[in-house]
Amino acid sequence: MITSIERGFQNPRPLPASWLRPTWDFAFPLHEPEARAQASRLAERYMVLCSNRMGGVSEGVFASMNLGLSQGDSPEHVAENRKRLAQYLPAPARYLRLVHGSDCLRSADLDRADTALPLADAAVLTKAGQSLVMLTGDCLPIVLADARGRALGMAHAGWRGLAAGVIESAVAAMRDATEPKACLIAWIGPCIGPAAFEVGEDVLTAFPAQERGASFFRPRPAHKAEQRWLGDLLALARRRLAQAGVTAVGGGLWCTWHDRARFFSHRRQSGGGRFATAIALRA
Repeated sequence: MITSIERGFQNPRPLPASWLRPTWDFAFPLHEPEARAQASRLAERYMVLCSNRMGGVSEGVFASMNLGLSQGDSPEHVAENRKRLAQYLPAPARYLRLVHGSDCLRSADLDRADTALPLADAAVLTKAGQSLVMLTGDCLPIVLADARGRALGMAHAGWRGLAAGVIESAVAAMRDATEPKACLIAWIGPCIGPAAFEVGEDVLTAFPAQERGASFFRPRPAHKAEQRWLGDLLALARRRLAQAGVTAVGGGLWCTWHDRARFFSHRRQSGGGRFATAIALRA
């Protein structure tokens, strides 16, 4: 017997118009009929969404669709916002517990739905039945998809995670779940852009020498005798994806720091809200 809650997950509501959802068209030569059909199949198989500030009940700096519990918003407001997010998901939501590391959750970690997920900054889904939710406020939300529809993954890639190898960890887990030479596609959601991410030497030196050049870190005039740089997390992520064999990369078009109307930004408003990137497999 299907309960009313389960029926709701089977037939989620259409997304709000301002939320983001990749169509996967960017990864295929759409002048070829079979390629168009493959992109359409992936859109049906994979549920991927990215929320924004619209559609919730939170107030002030958290207005209105804040989904984060640890920034000081009313727990009742966050609970209502998470309830609203659940209406758009095809299966019950589980929230990743992020620590800015490189660990990736796999099937064995996700099978026990009655316990909190282990601490990790990436995860790979290979079967339907649950939706994974990752909250961000400037870090890169990266979605990885197998082009044949067998696995869907996500990675939380701030500068610490990038330097620690979270992309490489997630790609390896995707290939383990499918095949060593699987064709993988990546989509990057809203994150802080290269004109806003000002950093010091601690961030610069967290990366290897070949990633400290002007292509990734542009020097700024010295400020109070301290050298500063503008870091390009998107460029770093694309480089690491390409090195891992993922060359079809879409998204990355929205700066959380500059687009204050649509997105929360930790750097712009310390203690502000968080928005979601969610993934699920449809049966």
